[in-house]
Amino acid sequence: MRYFPRKTLPTALGLAAVLWVVILVVFFPVVGWGLAGLAIGPQLIPASALPHLLFGLLLWGLDRYLGRHGGS
Repeated sequence: MRYFPRKTLPTALGLAAVLWVVILVVFFPVVGWGLAGLAIGPQLIPASALPHLLFGLLLWGLDRYLGRHGGS
């Protein structure tokens, strides 16, 4: 979140969503799971969204915590 001027929850969740789309379009086909993991099954799409949502929340929380305590 260091490179984003607005360090808000929507910004963090937006970053997580963009990274999730990259996973669906780039990483899953590279490992042989097909576009969006459909070769494995459609349940992989929401299952892969949860870790990215938690990642966005973690980024936002750490930024708020480190910003208050003088972290860089």
